Amino acid sequence: MRIEPNIVVDSVIKSYNFVSPAAMDYEKRRIRAFSDLGAKWLTHDWCFSGVSPRSYMRQYASFLQWAAQNGMVGIYVEWSGGEA
Repeated sequence: MRIEPNIVVDSVIKSYNFVSPAAMDYEKRRIRAFSDLGAKWLTHDWCFSGVSPRSYMRQYASFLQWAAQNGMVGIYVEWSGGEA
C-alpha cells in the first residue's frame, strides 16, 4: 500500500513515556511504518496533569531531532488549562 502524497498522518504520541527508551523506540517504529508508505506526518502530544511540568525534555528533544530528520512536517501540542 502507498499513501497519497497529499495525506498527512497525525500520529498521537505520549511523550511522557519517553523516559523509557523502549517507549521511544516503539513510537519511532510506529511512525516509520506510515512514513515508509509515503505519508507525511506530524505528531499530536499532550501536556496534562501528572506529567506537567515536563521532566523528560531531553528525551523529547532527542525525539524531535529524530523526527525532523525523518520527515515530520509539524507538531501539535495540546495543553489542559489549569495545570501546573
